[in-house]
Amino acid sequence: MKKDKKKAKKERRILVAALLVAAVTVAGSTFAWFSSQDEVTNRLSASADYGVSIAETFTPPEEWVPGQEVNKDVFAVNTGNVDALVKQAITSKITVTNEADGDDLKTTAAVPTAAVKLGTQYTSSTDSTTGAVTYSADEVTSIMAGSVLAYTNNTTDVAKVGRLTINVDGTTKTDNTPSLTQVPGSGTATDPGVSAEGTLFTPAGAGLYIFRRSITKTDNASADSTETYTYSGYYYDETNYYKVSLDDTALTALSDQGYNGVLTQALTKTTTTDTNSQTTEVYAVKADSVSTVKAAAKWVVESTVVATPALTYEAAVTSGDAQHPARLVATYGGTVTTGTDAAADDIVIYINLNNIVEAGSVTADKWQILPTTVANNQAVFYYTNDLEAGHTSAQLVDSVVMSPNTTNAAYKNFDFDLNIALDSVQIVKSSDGTELVPGAVAPGAETSVLGAKATAANDGKEIATVTWASAT
Repeated sequence: MKKDKKKAKKERRILVAALLVAAVTVAGSTFAWFSSQDEVTNRLSASADYGVSIAETFTPPEEWVPGQEVNKDVFAVNTGNVDALVKQAITSKITVTNEADGDDLKTTAAVPTAAVKLGTQYTSSTDSTTGAVTYSADEVTSIMAGSVLAYTNNTTDVAKVGRLTINVDGTTKTDNTPSLTQVPGSGTATDPGVSAEGTLFTPAGAGLYIFRRSITKTDNASADSTETYTYSGYYYDETNYYKVSLDDTALTALSDQGYNGVLTQALTKTTTTDTNSQTTEVYAVKADSVSTVKAAAKWVVESTVVATPALTYEAAVTSGDAQHPARLVATYGGTVTTGTDAAADDIVIYINLNNIVEAGSVTADKWQILPTTVANNQAVFYYTNDLEAGHTSAQLVDSVVMSPNTTNAAYKNFDFDLNIALDSVQIVKSSDGTELVPGAVAPGAETSVLGAKATAANDGKEIATVTWASAT
């Protein structure tokens, strides 16, 4: 019994010790709960290779002449992988260099800064087969060629007036009399320029030189035969030659038709009688009559004008051209000839178009002009479909033509710039893959884009046509 009490007491001590060890163990450890974690990555990849640009075929001619059609094919091409809506805008600019009448020679003491200087270099070419050489006269010789010296106010050369004939090659022929002569009553006029060929005529000094050419002669037998004359000339300052414009009407009024078209009102006449009682009338320029002829002459000056031509649009009914059913017309209204906006001064250029949708109808893969009235020198064309990736649009521009009615009075030379600008925006797709105009919630919804309002009609999920309307 005593033994059992001792055993129980011992067991109680062991239990307390175990409890103390357990308590220390719990205080120095943490609980571990069961847990589970997971992660899923869903990657959506996109490659936006977006590129829409202008494609063209164009080789400018070396020298563009009125009536000449120059091929210029203009398209839009989508080089990316995203379909797009496209518009193209056409503008133009012209730089005109012209010759116009400047100051009156009568009142101008010095050569104007802008006076047109004449070239004095001839050109030549050789035929490779025959070896024949062809010469092209310089500008000074061209003015004198085939002419008679009709007037000069240079005192050294004044005696040559009326007797100096300039050949096409620039050489001169004179008679043996140092002035224009006529034998009264003989019924025959003594034409100047009948003797042996002389040397190239070069003015002896500064002055105005006027030459006349015969255009028609109605009666070769009569001393009073009628001729029509035209005049050309230059001013020589002993170094350079300068172009002058001449009032033919005024000069013809001054000339005496019976004396070979020389400007007799600027001449003084003396009469001599030889030993055979032959009377000869000799003319020389009067010093106080110089202004009479100079008043009919003006400096030719060169002016450069940079202008924005007036662009207009013509549909098939207006242009009447089956090959080019529509066109733009760029008109530069010059003021060269009369100082006013005369048609003779205009430079007119036609920009022929293709694949233009007719007003009131919508056809896919064509170009729609909007608005039809061109303003601010800009014509804007919208493509009536989306331009699919890797595709080329229908042709917009076909060719450029300078009107055959453009005259040489309109320009000395000019540069015409035809500018084409492209703008585009990619189409979007709904959740089911239906193509939509950006901003549209469904096919057929009108949406503002590219400066206008677009309405797309779909064929299934694909855009079939796009109709454009003004943004306002």
